[in-house]
Amino acid sequence: MLKNYFKIALRNLLHRKTISLINIGGLVIGMACVILITQWVINELSFDSFHKNRDNIYRIYYDIGNNTERGIETPAPLGPAVRDEIPEIVNYVRYTGTSQIYFQYNQQVHYENKVVFADGSLFKMFSFPLLIGDPKTVLEQPNNIVISESIARKYFGDENPVNKVMMIEGKYPVTVKGVFKDVPQNSSLDFNVVVSFKMTKTIGYGQKWGDFNFTTYVQLANNSNINDVISKVNQCAVEHQCPPVVRHNMKFNLQNLSEIHLDASINYGDEEDLIVLGNKTYVYIFSIIAVLILCIACANFINLTTAQAIVRYKEIGIKKTIGATRKQILAQFIGESVIFIFIALVIALMLAEVSLPFFNELTHKNISIDFGNYKVILSLITIFIVSGFLAGFYPAFVLSSYQPTNIISGKGISRTAKGNLRKIFIAFQFTVSIALISCFIIFHNQLSFIQNKSLGFDKENIIY
Repeated sequence: MLKNYFKIALRNLLHRKTISLINIGGLVIGMACVILITQWVINELSFDSFHKNRDNIYRIYYDIGNNTERGIETPAPLGPAVRDEIPEIVNYVRYTGTSQIYFQYNQQVHYENKVVFADGSLFKMFSFPLLIGDPKTVLEQPNNIVISESIARKYFGDENPVNKVMMIEGKYPVTVKGVFKDVPQNSSLDFNVVVSFKMTKTIGYGQKWGDFNFTTYVQLANNSNINDVISKVNQCAVEHQCPPVVRHNMKFNLQNLSEIHLDASINYGDEEDLIVLGNKTYVYIFSIIAVLILCIACANFINLTTAQAIVRYKEIGIKKTIGATRKQILAQFIGESVIFIFIALVIALMLAEVSLPFFNELTHKNISIDFGNYKVILSLITIFIVSGFLAGFYPAFVLSSYQPTNIISGKGISRTAKGNLRKIFIAFQFTVSIALISCFIIFHNQLSFIQNKSLGFDKENIIY
């Protein structure tokens, strides 16, 4: 039975090449767009998921005046104090970035803009694997640095960079003590060089309770009560007379690592270039757009399939006359739709792969379709099932509902031609398509206005 369904589907596909091409082409383009958007959404939601301790890592941030002002800067003594005085906090990392600075090794001189100062516990709390070096000692001394594998290749080639001395800004000698694997692109923390936190004293970063210069991450013990820990952090700050907390009603709070990337409500100050930011609203918007595009593609498939009912009605009438049941006819047409959709999905995957370089350039990401990732496989299966249900069920239901007597008398044709649901599908297609195109034009014009609007002066000849 299934073999016969497949043969009939293949014959119909080859017999009506133009309609089949249009049908599959519409699904391919729609599915390819949905696959690309889905990969972007998966990437956004996967940020920091590779850290083994992610569920217990929190960033300390402050808010003032009922969340009217929020920021991530904290004083240097806060991390050691909360680790020593709060039993639930088992470790901490202080972290800050710098503006573009240059490094020198022999005749190699380059500007680097992903340089951070951090405690050595960075490589114990977070899952940034060290390829060379001991996480307990790599940042022990003030002049120690750890570099990424790409930076190691850039300056040292095939040499072992450990214990090699480099110069920062031509006046600070530093010793390479380790090499870490390049930071994954789905990390909210982004850096190529880590300098020992102890050097911040040498170069003049304030280290008092009133100097808010650093971001502090803490690792909590399992099953800690977050509200209790927040209360104790603020109590600790009060006991140490932290000026903004004591005088200006500032409160410290905790934010889980998994929430950082998509939180656009906090002021990141000078560290914005070293913290990859996203926006939860964009994830929702693009998810909705993906669903709408898939619905448009399926509606187009439904319209074209039901419009061809006039060609298939004799086939249906003959089959029912010789004893075929409605369930068998239904199964046949659903099977045909599934074959169409499977072919479209395979071609859509190939089109998405070809389009990925352009898509990555547009989104400033490095996304790949990883078939080893269960989320990717699950998303493709979902697209296939949803498309099969949306695009396959209604045409099969309509075509299998014809009665042989109505087909012979011509009533079946009339009912197909005048189907109100097809008109609704067509109206839906046009409405959603016009809405999406209109939004694109508005966004494009707004961005063009922002980029090209005359400021009233020649900014090219003004320097700071």
